[in-house]
Amino acid sequence: MWVEFTLDNEPEEGRDLYYFFEVVGVHKGKYFGSCTFASPKGFLNGDVTHWQYDTGVKPEVPDGYIQDPEWLCGYIQDPGRIHNGGVV
Repeated sequence: MWVEFTLDNEPEEGRDLYYFFEVVGVHKGKYFGSCTFASPKGFLNGDVTHWQYDTGVKPEVPDGYIQDPEWLCGYIQDPGRIHNGGVV
């Protein structure tokens, strides 16, 4: 289950997990503290919006996001799920 990343809700450092950023999608890696997530493909600092520990199966994107139809990669908030300024 995806967890929204906040400074009050950080994952354990060094533990295998998946992280999500709408520009790059879902990646498997680790958390290194100071808002830094990394995998062999690179790192993100301050961009990750969601994370979850690795359960052995790559998760789908978090609820409320869909593939951006105008980009080859990347995601947007699903306009069909936005109501009164928030995701339903």
